[in-house]
Amino acid sequence: MRTTRWICLLPAVVGATMAGCAPDMHEVDQVAAAAEVALEDGDQRSLEALFCDWLEDLPSCIEFDVGGKHGPPALGFMWGAYGQGDPTWSDDVGVFYGRYLGFDQETHGRLDGLWADHPSQPGGYLEGQVLGPDPAMHGSLEGVHWPAVGGSGGFNGTWTHGDRQIVEEIAGTYHVGAEEGRGRFVGVWRQYEEEPEPTVHKLHIRNEIDGRSSMVIGTYYAYYHHDDYAAPGMHFYFGPGDPDSEPARPTYLQEEWEWYPQWPEQGENRDCGCESSMFVSQPPHEVLVPYAEADIELEVLEGRGEVSIVEYPSWDNDYELTIEWNDNPQGGPAWYEVELTFVTD
Repeated sequence: MRTTRWICLLPAVVGATMAGCAPDMHEVDQVAAAAEVALEDGDQRSLEALFCDWLEDLPSCIEFDVGGKHGPPALGFMWGAYGQGDPTWSDDVGVFYGRYLGFDQETHGRLDGLWADHPSQPGGYLEGQVLGPDPAMHGSLEGVHWPAVGGSGGFNGTWTHGDRQIVEEIAGTYHVGAEEGRGRFVGVWRQYEEEPEPTVHKLHIRNEIDGRSSMVIGTYYAYYHHDDYAAPGMHFYFGPGDPDSEPARPTYLQEEWEWYPQWPEQGENRDCGCESSMFVSQPPHEVLVPYAEADIELEVLEGRGEVSIVEYPSWDNDYELTIEWNDNPQGGPAWYEVELTFVTD
C-alpha cells in the first residue's frame, strides 16, 4: 500500500484532543458497513479511498501526542456501539463492542468491554479487550470519555499487549443515540514502537602478524587476505617434517575458538596476495558481525603496528567488515589483540 494514500490521517502533533469533533452518526454507520464489506471482499483500494475520503477533516479535531516515540506509525480505524443502562449492569455502567481495522488490511479484529459513567462528574471511562486473527494484536484497552455539545463527546486511551513494547494510542468521538445512554463511536488508532534500547555486540580477535594482512568478517564467517611477508601465524613455519620449522600459531576468535587457517601453499606463504580458508562459527552459530547498520569502535589491546578498519559493514557489501593489520615497519612477527564493539539500534 502506498503511504501517500493515507496522508489524510497524519495530523499535526500537539496532543490528543477531541473538541468540536461530532461526526454524523448516520454517516458513521454507512462507513462502518462499507468497511465491513470491503474487508470481507479484500478490496484494499476501496478501504483506502473510504477512510481517506471520510476522515479527511479528522486532523483538525483529533491530534496525537507522539513526542519521544520512534518508528513509522501504523494507522487504523475503529467503530462500534455502546450501551449504558443495560439490564445486566447498573445505570452508570454499560458495554461497548466494535471492530478495528488497520490500513494494511491484515490487521483487524474486534473490541468489547465496559463503557461507564463517573457517578458524580461528566464523562467516565472505558476498558476492555482487543481480539483478532493476529495474536500479536491481542491486548487490553483503557481510556476515558467526556461529553461535548450536541449529544456527543470524545474519548481517548491506550491499547497495550504482550511484551513487544508496542503502544497504540486511540482517539475518537461518540454520539448519543435516540435512546439515552446508548450510541455509536468512531475513532482512529496509531501504532508506534517505543524507541528501542541499543544492542551491544563485541568481537575479540588475537593473532600473530608478520607483515600486512586483512581479515574479512561476515555474520558467521571470517577469512584472511594476506599481502606482505609471512601469513598470520606462519612465520618460520616450513611445513610438517621440516626440522627447522616452528609450529603454526592459531588465530583466536572470541577467546574460545582456535582457528588454524589453511593457505594455498605449504610454508609461510610470503607476499602471496592470497586468501586463507574460511572460518565458520560453531553451532549454534554465534554472530561475529551483526547483520545491521552499527556504530563500530575498534580498540587495540596489544600490538605495535597499525590496525584499522578498511571497509565498514553495509547493505551493499552484505554487512562484511574488513580489518587490516600492518606490521611492515617492524622486523619479525608480533602478537596483536583487538576488540570491536558494535552498537545497533
